[in-house]
Amino acid sequence: MFSMARARIFAKGINRNRSIIDGEVADRLAATIPGTPIIGAYNYDTQDFEGHEINTIAYGFVPLEPHYSWVDVNGDSYLEVDVVIWDGRFEEAKSILEEEKSLSMELNPATMTGTFKRIGDTTYYNITFAEFAGITVLGNDVEPCFPDAKFITAYSQMVSAYALYIEETQRNIEG
Repeated sequence: MFSMARARIFAKGINRNRSIIDGEVADRLAATIPGTPIIGAYNYDTQDFEGHEINTIAYGFVPLEPHYSWVDVNGDSYLEVDVVIWDGRFEEAKSILEEEKSLSMELNPATMTGTFKRIGDTTYYNITFAEFAGITVLGNDVEPCFPDAKFITAYSQMVSAYALYIEETQRNIEG
């Protein structure tokens, strides 16, 4: 009914939507991710997910113990966490892992605080506090805020291979 995988959520520093999440703020934000729903709006006509829509459904969640870590990806420090995808319940959810869909984080506006900061000719919103409200699955035509933010199947494949190994070992013992 579900698959375990990893998700690369956001990178520390300046991002495409002109906000900054850095240092201790990034660590405090990461601590709010357990239990966060993975949501999406699937368009059956285009056979793909859309972007940030109002009518979304939950396709999974971040476990309460997400085993989060900061990983270096192309010189950026990304938050990676375990995720559970209900791909046995929703046919369209299979593409989340098979295609390693991009994602976007949803922050709770009621908890977000920050200040504006000017760097060169550009003004950024320097986030000082926020909490997760969701992780949105993005369609192929939607550009993510963080270029390497996506669902990662490597962990899922490893778990599946291990489960197959255990099952085969059990059959050999019984045989």
